[in-house]
Amino acid sequence: RISDFPKILPGDSGVAPSDFKLVIKTALLVLLPAFFFIRMYSYIGLALPLKPPQIAGNELAGWLIYQLLYVAVPEEIFFRGFIQKNTGAFLVSRTHKPQLAALSAIVMSSAVFALAHIIITANPAAGITFLPAIMFGWLYFKTGTLAVPILMHFAANVFYMLVL
Repeated sequence: RISDFPKILPGDSGVAPSDFKLVIKTALLVLLPAFFFIRMYSYIGLALPLKPPQIAGNELAGWLIYQLLYVAVPEEIFFRGFIQKNTGAFLVSRTHKPQLAALSAIVMSSAVFALAHIIITANPAAGITFLPAIMFGWLYFKTGTLAVPILMHFAANVFYMLVL
């Protein structure tokens, strides 16, 4: 049914300012320390499990558009908007414990997200994507809109490429 399609924006007026604040707070509290440790990991000479792409200056705009429209948007619509939402609804109908159902749905959709990345890259190290997926799932649960995890997913991919 059309009415079951996940909300990308929380209303006709667009994303609420509080949603942007949540993205910024989450980025500062989660992404910056994570990327600091990734940078230190690389600095001491340990090989990164997933190499960031090498983007030439004239390719950056195209890569950014690709990351937003062909990576972040479809992945969040599928993994959060379809898998997490429907898993949560199913679990609530069976357990009648909304908080437990939401947590379980976040973990399950994040596990499927990580498994998909392992399969697509043919690299077991891609399982590390489970951790940011937990954050994306929590943001979707917290805001009820896909715009916020889409923005965070895009930011995470861009920061990963830029930091390394």
